[in-house]
Amino acid sequence: MDFKRNLLRFTLAAAVAAIPAFAAPGPMQTRNLLQKINLQAQSTQLDASRMYSYSWDQLDWMAQGLQLTTLKGDINTLGREVQWLQTEGALTPDQQIMVGRIARRINLMANQAQDAILYGSTHRDVLWNAGYENDVRLLYSNATRLTHEAHRALRPEA
Repeated sequence: MDFKRNLLRFTLAAAVAAIPAFAAPGPMQTRNLLQKINLQAQSTQLDASRMYSYSWDQLDWMAQGLQLTTLKGDINTLGREVQWLQTEGALTPDQQIMVGRIARRINLMANQAQDAILYGSTHRDVLWNAGYENDVRLLYSNATRLTHEAHRALRPEA
């Protein structure tokens, strides 16, 4: 799983290098950024999957906190990219709808990550809680849906 995650991160880094700094928007730049968002969504899904796979009877705040920090960074990056697409991108009407869905999903994930961080930082010794477990489950579920939505936004008929 670490190899796949590192491969995704390398591919994401290559995609970032290939995209000029948010310059004059056009269909090609929009498509490139949608591809980058798709790769970042996959990386986010792997991070959420790793966190969700932790044993609930052996939760450790350090491990959870590090994973939540990583997820929050992923979510913030996606949020900036989607915001740029919504304001500057050359989106087709169908892509506008898909990017709007992606933006709402990212907003949900940001709220869930923040709730989990707040709970975990004040309850380090007692992480097992139905609310915290639900936040982590929802992060994983939404990361999976985000990956599907980002992939769908790349399809010509999307």
